[in-house]
Amino acid sequence: MNRKMKLSCAVLLLLSSFVGCKVEEKSVITLKTYIEEFQIHTDLQQYYLDVMFNEGYSPDETIDEVKGTEELSRPNPVELEWNDSISSTSYTIEVSKSNEFVNKQVFTSSNNKIEIYNLEIGTTYYWRVIDEEAASEIGTFKIAGDGPRNIYMDGVTNVRDIGGWVNKDGKRTNQGFIYRGARLNNSYKEGFEDERIEPDYVVPEITDEGIDVFMNQLGIKTEIDFRLDNRNGFPEGITPYSVVDESINYIALPMNGNASATGENAARLKELMGILAEKDNYPVFIHCNIGTDRTGMVSYIINALLGLDDESLLKDYLFSNMGKINTLKSPVNSHNEFFGLNDYEGETLQQRAESYFKSIGVSEETYNAVREIMLED
Repeated sequence: MNRKMKLSCAVLLLLSSFVGCKVEEKSVITLKTYIEEFQIHTDLQQYYLDVMFNEGYSPDETIDEVKGTEELSRPNPVELEWNDSISSTSYTIEVSKSNEFVNKQVFTSSNNKIEIYNLEIGTTYYWRVIDEEAASEIGTFKIAGDGPRNIYMDGVTNVRDIGGWVNKDGKRTNQGFIYRGARLNNSYKEGFEDERIEPDYVVPEITDEGIDVFMNQLGIKTEIDFRLDNRNGFPEGITPYSVVDESINYIALPMNGNASATGENAARLKELMGILAEKDNYPVFIHCNIGTDRTGMVSYIINALLGLDDESLLKDYLFSNMGKINTLKSPVNSHNEFFGLNDYEGETLQQRAESYFKSIGVSEETYNAVREIMLED
């Protein structure tokens, strides 16, 4: 047999060995491309932020869509999609602010899409998808940058980040440091909320899903509770604690519900600034009962210190009406005496905030430490 015939036979034998054998197709994951920014505010939220929430806002429960009686404060999710040449039943999605995926968030999905809540506003994210066989290329998407950064924490209403706003100097305040919201456990005995009767036992309202957000996605280390001792949902004889997890540092700073920035409330605010001056305490979650008056007052004064303008501060305050707070706030509520901090020296609101803190005994070193944490690069 000559050389050519031998080669032909070898080729035929090689080909025959593959008869009946299927060549496995390799998985190829292709990410959807996102050009437009994701908007976390719902259409209703954006309408009220753009049109209704201003100095002339006067809520009318009879005609307004926002009545303070239902949960409207939650953000839109970021919806990500991808294609896979071979469908898998299990995908891992990695999301990070770094293209090297430092401090990444990891999610899972059983199909080729996922909804992700609570990403930071004004931020570009990198993402990739991995299954058992392959990994996608790295994609990017961006979250629109208008405050407030409202948060979805199941079982808790009126939750948002104090940070994320752009101040008068064009600098965005840091996100992920101070969160604000309503209570995590019922303040009163169920069915007797109007009478404000102390409960017989502690009733958590935050759900397991909300706890996962609190602990794992937001990584909150310190809970600061502004409720009065007899209105915090802990029966007499029980030392208050965080209903989220025993590892959370729970601090009670009881304030009167009139949201005054003077008197005993001022003493609590001085204590609060000492806590916020220590970076090891962050991230922090502050709350009262419904997160509007005492929490609203604290948020207002801190953000005034950070240089936010009047319009942004008012929008943030009025956004509480999106929560299930069973009341409505307006620019002329009697609990708003802190607006403008007009009893304190200074040409700008930021200067008046500094004067306020000095008047209650907060040192310049302390309030500057808080400002540095919230405004550092």
